[in-house]
Amino acid sequence: MGWRFRRSIKFLPGIRLNLSRSGVSASVGVRGAHITVGNGKVRTTVGLPGSGLSYTHVDKTHAEGHGEAQPQPVADMLPKGKAWHGWLWILLLVAIAGSYVFAVSGCATALQPGAETVRVATAAQKERLCEAIKIISVEQRVGPNKPRNAMNKALNEVAAVGGNGIFVISTSTDWAEGASVTAEALKCRW
Repeated sequence: MGWRFRRSIKFLPGIRLNLSRSGVSASVGVRGAHITVGNGKVRTTVGLPGSGLSYTHVDKTHAEGHGEAQPQPVADMLPKGKAWHGWLWILLLVAIAGSYVFAVSGCATALQPGAETVRVATAAQKERLCEAIKIISVEQRVGPNKPRNAMNKALNEVAAVGGNGIFVISTSTDWAEGASVTAEALKCRW
């Protein structure tokens, strides 16, 4: 078993200097997408953080000779040829993340004015203190928190018809179909 040495020094967010037995390299990028330049190579890595999935592409910056190493100009160390593939992957991941955020951001259901005062009634409270106004049924098919958003829709419906109480008849949650709430809008003497 051989000995290994590796040390990484962080200069700024996204910029690291890497020291190892084989030489010095510099890395630029963020978690999930970075480029490392050093040891005569440019390594482009793109991955999905936390998943264990990544793609790495290595380009040699100069032809490896058998003689003494010649210092290379900085321009020769920059990505050439197919190095744009890494940037294409980065752009693709940013587009996917952006479209997900855009799709999910409009799905949350906020409580409308008056809905925050609607109280949930028990069966006993419904019989003694409340009068039925209307049966409501709502569904939430998209979004990150379907059950909460379905309940918020139900509370908004109760407030819209002038109710101040709600008696939940049934709820259902299904990954594919979403969440639904069937309830009775009530006018209560709280």
